[in-house]
Amino acid sequence: MTKDPEKGEGLDQLLEKGEGLETERDVALRKDPYFDWSQALLQIAIVFASVHLIIGNLMLLGLSGGLAALGLLLMMNGNTLAICRYWVRCEARPGAFSAGSRPPAPPLRDDLFKILFTKNGTLYVVTTLPEYEAWLTDILTTWQFID
Repeated sequence: MTKDPEKGEGLDQLLEKGEGLETERDVALRKDPYFDWSQALLQIAIVFASVHLIIGNLMLLGLSGGLAALGLLLMMNGNTLAICRYWVRCEARPGAFSAGSRPPAPPLRDDLFKILFTKNGTLYVVTTLPEYEAWLTDILTTWQFID
């Protein structure tokens, strides 16, 4: 059953839905490092500000403010992907992204082995390289769903 217009759970619809979710995942993976670095810098800034309160060193307060500002910039960039840095793989593109826009999807491989199935309304997509098809099939035959 490749098409199921009533439920929208035919193979074609599930494949389209799965590819859309893969694109969303790829965008989230590109954004993740910015949030990680932002969190680390903000935490270090809080520590420096706390140490400033104890010993009164104004240089620590300035350093804390600078790290906090950098952390906030990284957090905003994580939302927009306006600037790509070396720790994030970004595709070449003519301009920066504005808030709410999405980066282009990474190139898709058309030789991947995919198995799509649903259980209780949840779409499962299992993907592997063609050379691991037999190995994956052996594993999937052992799966059991418990209701």
